[in-house]
Amino acid sequence: MILNKMFGYYKYIFTTKQIIRSVIIFAVLCSILLTIACNNTETKTNTTNPATDSSSTKSSTDIDKALSADIDKSLIENNFEHVITLSETATSFDITAGKSNEIYAALKEEYDLFVLHSTNGGLSFDPPIKSNNNALITGLSSDRPAIAASDNGSVAVTWTSGQGYARIWYSLSQDYGKTFDRSFVLSYRDPKPLTGFSEISFDNNKNPVASWVQEGGIRVSQSFDGGETFSIESGVDSEVSACTKSSIASAENDHILVAYRDRELLDNKPIRPIKLGVSTDFGQVFGTRQFVSNNHWDIETCPNSFPSIQSYKDNVYITWMDGGVQDNPSLTNIWFAKATLNSQYFSNIQLNQITLQHSHPSITVSSNGDLHIIWASRESDKAVIKYVSSKDGVTFSNPTNIVSSNDGSNRRTPSHPTIISDKADNIYVAWSDALGTHIGQLKKQAAP
Repeated sequence: MILNKMFGYYKYIFTTKQIIRSVIIFAVLCSILLTIACNNTETKTNTTNPATDSSSTKSSTDIDKALSADIDKSLIENNFEHVITLSETATSFDITAGKSNEIYAALKEEYDLFVLHSTNGGLSFDPPIKSNNNALITGLSSDRPAIAASDNGSVAVTWTSGQGYARIWYSLSQDYGKTFDRSFVLSYRDPKPLTGFSEISFDNNKNPVASWVQEGGIRVSQSFDGGETFSIESGVDSEVSACTKSSIASAENDHILVAYRDRELLDNKPIRPIKLGVSTDFGQVFGTRQFVSNNHWDIETCPNSFPSIQSYKDNVYITWMDGGVQDNPSLTNIWFAKATLNSQYFSNIQLNQITLQHSHPSITVSSNGDLHIIWASRESDKAVIKYVSSKDGVTFSNPTNIVSSNDGSNRRTPSHPTIISDKADNIYVAWSDALGTHIGQLKKQAAP
């Protein structure tokens, strides 16, 4: 009996100790599991915290890019009435306007130059007409053809034939670009070195006037019979940037204006300031050459971005790209200058708000005097075409993107933008990209 009680007592003690030990072990296990669970939870929390994890930051950046892409997808729709692709294979182009809703395009296709004509504001174009029947177009890739038109049906084109030694050719249509049966050499009959980069315009008397680079200088030749013949060429400047197209325009009172990059020395280094050549006798003599800007092009490269000039009444407007900021020539700016025909003072305005890689500005003036300027720009994650406008050449709208490589179309880099206006004040923009050469009519926008 006593033994049974003692056995029961020890059995109770043993069972109690076992239970206590089990509880302790269970508590320890629970504590370990709880710690592991907490650590896992904390780790998961940290991986989703944008302040502590780079993958989340990248995701946030991707979201910003996606939002930007969504905005860019609607740029064409928001800024253009319509856009049409002129060619998927052209290597260079130029555009011009005739009467109201009438535009022309010149397209370089391999060794030929084709002209397209539209009478409905660029909604559609007639079949392309070959204009270089007597000479191939074989200039450098940066040597682009030129086209100009008058409202009487005359259309003129110029191009370079040859490379090391070349000629400037000219062709005329007098039936709105349907046929080009008048063609001849504008430059010297014998090919000359460093010849190319032609430009053409019609003056107020509906006569074409052309300019080109030859042997390091700028030549100008004027027609007085509607483009049937041209005068003996005259010189604007004998030492210019030989690989940069000039820009030519006519103004009132028989003025012919040529904007170009000069080639001068500063501290024994060549610089390329913007200059204006002025003739008061239809391009026969250029007695005045004015400095527009002393923003130097200090690097030893060919500045393929040329100035763009327009006139309105007695006002002269020029836009250009500078040679880059100090210590970083890849960062450039776009400038605008305004003066009167009788003034040698130009008021210079920087058009871009942020210094990036800006290039190839182009300007047009509508019949009411409004200014419209575009240029190409490389932003951090995309290539765009920017647009500004002004009523007085003093106050400009903020630059806005009207074309973007980030619009989901795989157009890549839009380049060489060109802007023109017709007699009805419709504004047209053309450019090239990986998808082809395009032209569109801008929606009406009130200039500031």
